[in-house]
Amino acid sequence: MQSTQTAVDALSRIPEARLLGEPSDATDAAYDALQGVAFDGIAVRAQAVVANDARVPVLVCIAQSAGRSSELPAGDNAVVIVNRVDGAGAWSVPVFPRRPEKIPRRTASAPPPPPAGGEAAQPVGSMAVQYLDLGAAQGMRWEAGSYAMRVISYDWRSNTVPIQARGAGAPAAPQDRAAREAQRLKWAQVGRGSAESLPHFVRSARSPTLEGTGIAAAFPAAPAASGASLPVYGTVRLPSQPARGDGPVTVETGHVVLARRGSVEPIVLALDVPLYAGGGGTMEGYFAYDLGKIAPAPLQPAEYAAYLVLREHTAGPYKVMIE
Repeated sequence: MQSTQTAVDALSRIPEARLLGEPSDATDAAYDALQGVAFDGIAVRAQAVVANDARVPVLVCIAQSAGRSSELPAGDNAVVIVNRVDGAGAWSVPVFPRRPEKIPRRTASAPPPPPAGGEAAQPVGSMAVQYLDLGAAQGMRWEAGSYAMRVISYDWRSNTVPIQARGAGAPAAPQDRAAREAQRLKWAQVGRGSAESLPHFVRSARSPTLEGTGIAAAFPAAPAASGASLPVYGTVRLPSQPARGDGPVTVETGHVVLARRGSVEPIVLALDVPLYAGGGGTMEGYFAYDLGKIAPAPLQPAEYAAYLVLREHTAGPYKVMIE
């Protein structure tokens, strides 16, 4: 069995002309590129630079065992998660078209008869390639700027792919810069709070450790009751940018994504994360929020796979239990 990175590398070698061609040809190119590659996981290829009013072609390859296919069919669990890197906003799009009615799944069909020796044959895994045009996805709003895309299927996630959308609008219009500066000044007045209350933005005993740059999150190990407090703690460390006055260097928008089994509608919750000047040419921030207060409705009892998404970074999955 090869690594998922082997599949990612294979997809990256597909000529751009085929990726931008007819969907059927792009899909065939993916199957051709993956000949001889055996892996378990999700690999994604997308067009790196697109026009914000044109197609945004994406190839999603999901390879999983027969057992996982039966328990977690990709058609019922696989979702594209896109977030804005240089601004706010996150969107989710099912990888596979929604079925208008329940039909028997191929993975749920009767197993083949046992061989002559009487011993049942071992089930084999499957690989599927799906083509999506995120430019036409319902609910997606593409503007000139930088985006990051990945696919999750409950507790599996793919590689993260950067996408640059170019168009008539500048990615950082004067009003956008003014709004971000106003947000930074607001957080300079709010302050960091105290570790004894939520939300707060100081390092605490529950802040996850993080080596180097990136993001990390921590959720409660014990189950939480529906509608009760659900704290999330996070650590963010990114390359620094010029500081302006007092308070945070910048305020980023992160998102917590909560995925349930058998659902292509994850819960996506936005969090403001102020970042302050750190050491070694970095800026860093710590946060703690009560997701129970941020969620628009009480989180339903389930076992969730939780992810933290911020800029081009993805952390998780983390197990979250709601009773």
